Amino acid sequence: MRWLCTTPSILDAAKAGWPISWAATPDSPATVTIRQFQASTCCRKKTFDVVVNTDVLEHVPEAELDCVLRDFRKLSTNAIIIPHLAKATRILPNGENAHCTIKTPSEWAQVFKRHYAHVYELPHHSAVHALFLCGDQERDVTALRGILEQYVAAKNEVRHHLLPLGKRIEKAIRLIRGKDINR
Repeated sequence: MRWLCTTPSILDAAKAGWPISWAATPDSPATVTIRQFQASTCCRKKTFDVVVNTDVLEHVPEAELDCVLRDFRKLSTNAIIIPHLAKATRILPNGENAHCTIKTPSEWAQVFKRHYAHVYELPHHSAVHALFLCGDQERDVTALRGILEQYVAAKNEVRHHLLPLGKRIEKAIRLIRGKDINR
């Protein structure tokens, strides 16, 4: 299994040579910078089973979203994308919100449909996030949706920690690969 994760928390790893297409991260208390890592140069023509992208796209200007998603497509025909849906609590020194692209789940789905034949919105435990499974193949997401719905229903209970983000992503990747998600 080869997968690519693009999250703000691994920008330093990207600088150290990990493959990453785009990332946004606070550089200092004063600024937020979006850095582009071109798939063609950074990944040296490697492809992956899935690109996992969390909490990044809301930092990408609207005009650049299609470019970012084209980079994702160069790396994989599958993606798990978790965008933030609300304004950030942080205001940049220039007075702008750190989240420059805010969309509803249905608006994000429309953006993703420009790049993927099949886009599935799945349950997410956070009201300010959406979870999408995107790809070229049609998939039966019934079992995965059921597992995630149980997790969301239990989020206020002690047992909600039994299925952390990594496990939820692992189950989605297993579905992409045609494996049993209940293992």
